[in-house]
Amino acid sequence: MPFIQVEGIKVHYEEAGSGEPALLIHGWGATLKFWRVMLPPLSARYRCVAIDLPGFGESDKPNVPYTIEWFAGFVGKLLDALGWKKAV
Repeated sequence: MPFIQVEGIKVHYEEAGSGEPALLIHGWGATLKFWRVMLPPLSARYRCVAIDLPGFGESDKPNVPYTIEWFAGFVGKLLDALGWKKAV
């Protein structure tokens, strides 16, 4: 089970494909498993990384306020950790 560290938070992810980067983010209350059906067709064109957001699935559950603003900032830091300038 692969993980990446982002600001001390362990984030579970799955990766497939090659090409332009695509970050797959699940909705509230879901996990990266939400993307498993879509991963094969998307990975035919993109380098896909599906994540469990912090607080969900196999990722760490930090004691922070889970707000849209916090998640948006976190995703920006995750892109930096992946070495991506942008993603679809």
